[in-house]
Amino acid sequence: MIVWRWWMVSILAFWSICLPAPVVAQGTVLRFADLGYGDRTARGIDAVLDYYFPIPLGLQPASDGVLTLRFTHSPLLKPDRSTLSVALNGQSLASIRLTADNAENGQLTVSLPIAGFNGPGLFLQVQFHMRLTDDPCEEVQNPALWVVVSGDSTLRLDVQPVTAGTLANVAALFAPLPLSAPATRLPPTIVLSPPTDPTSLNAAGTVAFAVGRWAALAGQDSVINVAETIPPQTPAIVVAYGALPDGDWGTVRWNGNRYEVDGEPLPVDHGLLALAPITPPRLLVAGATPNALIYAAQALTHALPAASVLAVTQPPPTTVAAAWREGAASFAQLGVEQRQVVGAGEHRIDFAFERPPAWDLRVGATLELHVVTAAGLMPDSSWLSATVNGITIGSQRLRVNSTAIERYRFELPADLLNSDLNGTPLRRIDLQVRLYLDLPNIGCEEVDTTAAWAIIEPTSAWRLPNDPAASDDLGRFPAMLDGERPVRLV
Repeated sequence: MIVWRWWMVSILAFWSICLPAPVVAQGTVLRFADLGYGDRTARGIDAVLDYYFPIPLGLQPASDGVLTLRFTHSPLLKPDRSTLSVALNGQSLASIRLTADNAENGQLTVSLPIAGFNGPGLFLQVQFHMRLTDDPCEEVQNPALWVVVSGDSTLRLDVQPVTAGTLANVAALFAPLPLSAPATRLPPTIVLSPPTDPTSLNAAGTVAFAVGRWAALAGQDSVINVAETIPPQTPAIVVAYGALPDGDWGTVRWNGNRYEVDGEPLPVDHGLLALAPITPPRLLVAGATPNALIYAAQALTHALPAASVLAVTQPPPTTVAAAWREGAASFAQLGVEQRQVVGAGEHRIDFAFERPPAWDLRVGATLELHVVTAAGLMPDSSWLSATVNGITIGSQRLRVNSTAIERYRFELPADLLNSDLNGTPLRRIDLQVRLYLDLPNIGCEEVDTTAAWAIIEPTSAWRLPNDPAASDDLGRFPAMLDGERPVRLV
C-alpha cells in the first residue's frame, strides 16, 4: 500500500478574534467574558441582548447545557411588571421577575435542551420588559430603565464528536477536532480506485482541497493519508472511477457500465456522492466518466443537501470566483442573504467571508453597507458601527428619514486584511455590524418596540483594490496554481 502524508496550511482562520470564542472545554463552566462577551446593558421598556456561542466544526452537544445568568438591574423597576426571559435558538425557556431581591445580585439558572439541535452554535436571547410605573404612559427613554447582564454569567455545555449524519454534515464528519476536544479523530484517508488512473488522481486533488477547507474551518492544519485500499477503523473518502471498491455502500451499486441507486441506473454523465451507513464515516466520490467524477469532487467544495446519496448533474457554480472580478464582491455573490434585526436597543450581526488568497490589498479598500431602517427611529441616537477582524473601523448615524436603501461607506486599512501579526496571510474577513435602534418617546403615546427594525441588504459590497502577491506562500494555497507561472506538485 502506498501512503502519502500531506500537510496543508489552514486556508481559513474561522475562529477569529472578531467572532465569539467557540465552546470547546469539556466539562468546564465557561464565563461569558471568556467567550467574548463582557458586561452588557439593556435599556428601555423592551430590550433584547443577543449572544452567539459557536460550537467548533466536528463537535456537537452531548447533553443538555446549563446557563447561569448573573445580572443587576435598576432598583426603581416595578417588580410586578418587569421581567427577564431567556430564549435559545428561538425557543422560550424561562422567565423571572425583576424584583428588589435580585436587583444587586440577580441569578437565573436555565437548562438548555439540545433536542433537535442541528446548527453551528447556540443563539441565545435575553429579553427584557421594564416598567417604572403602572401608568399606561411610560417614559420609553427614562435612564432608570436598565439591566446589566454580567460577563461573569456562565455556560456549561459538554460536547462530543459528530459521528453520523448526511452529506450536509460531511465537513463535520471529516474535519480534525480541536486539541481541547474530548476525543481525537484519525485523519481521513483518500482511497484511489483505480490508484494510478489520471482521472482518479485529478479528482483526488479536488477532494484534498475540500478536505483542507474543512480543516481550516475547524481552525486546524490538514493531514491526509492516501492509499489504494480502504483502511479499517479510519475515516475514508473513496474516489472511484468506474467500478466500486469492495465494501458496504448502502443502495449504491455498479452494474458494469454505470452506477445504480435503489436499483435505478444513473445517467453515465452524472457524478455520485454517497455516505456509507457505517462508522467511522466513509464517503464515496464516484463517476462513470471523467467529467462525472470531477463534478462529484467539485461538489464537495459547496454546501450539500441533507441526504445520504446525491447525483451531481453539472459542475457547481463558481460564485466566489466570479464575485471577486475587478476586486469587488457583493454579499449576495458571497452567499450572504438579507439580515434583519427587530426591536429597540442594540443588535449585533456577525458575518464571515473568504477573500481571494493571491491578493495583496492596496490603499483604497472599502466596505459599503446597504441598510434599510424603520422610518420612525430617532435620527440623533440611532447608529451603526462596523468591526473587521476585531478592529472597529467606524461608526455612523443611521439615516432614518425614509425606508429607502441608505449606503454607509467605511474605509479599510490594507494591512488589516493582508496578514496577521505573525505575517501569516489572512484568508478570511470577519465582519461584525452593531446597530442601535432608538425609538422616540412622544408624550403619553404607547410605543410598539417592534416598530424598530433594520435590514442589511445583500447588495452590500466589499471593494478591495489589489496587486498579485509578491511571493509564494503555502498560506495562500492554492493561489499559486491559478497563476500563469508553471507550478508542479510533488
